Amino acid sequence: EKILNQTDGLGADIVFECSGAPAALQDSVGYIRRGGQIMVIGLHEADVPFDFFRMLHWEAEMKGSMGYGYEEFKYVIEFLEKKRLHTRSLITGWIPLADLEEKGLRRLLSSRDAVKILVKP
Repeated sequence: EKILNQTDGLGADIVFECSGAPAALQDSVGYIRRGGQIMVIGLHEADVPFDFFRMLHWEAEMKGSMGYGYEEFKYVIEFLEKKRLHTRSLITGWIPLADLEEKGLRRLLSSRDAVKILVKP
């Protein structure tokens, strides 16, 4: 609704689906404008039913991207070592290993406020 309101009902030029959630991929076609593009970056564990008729009718495109490769990992590790990346804002919280199921996995599945939870051994 926000996307359509902000684009005067036209939709986005490009939608990036990064979550890997089936519903996000299915919904993405409803967010693009005619001739728009969907970039699939999130990894999906199984086949996802999708409205290809709407994509064809709107002459939209869908592309996939792995998002990163081996070289990027080397750069990120180097940046982290040199403290050139500030990651604290990405961390939702820290939990002990004993609380992994309840305060970690269950929270990630049931809450939208949790992004990255670090586990202390």
